[in-house]
Amino acid sequence: MAFHVSSEKVNRNVRRLAALTGQSLTEAIDGAVLDKIRLLQPREPDPDYVNDLMALSDRIGAMLKPDTRTLDELVGYGPDGLPS
Repeated sequence: MAFHVSSEKVNRNVRRLAALTGQSLTEAIDGAVLDKIRLLQPREPDPDYVNDLMALSDRIGAMLKPDTRTLDELVGYGPDGLPS
């Protein structure tokens, strides 16, 4: 099926993309359209990746110690209310 582009600007851009990538006009258009579809189409998360990430998060969390400093100590104020 033929596809006609009547915009000179689009025509120039497609030709520029094809020249930069070393592709034919058809390949350049197809690649650009597929790239855009990949960006917009929601992906299903990989269950193995999610499980590995959660396990890593649990291991890191187990290594962390809770910070027992007061808010004043965290921002640098001493017991007298002045910066230390």
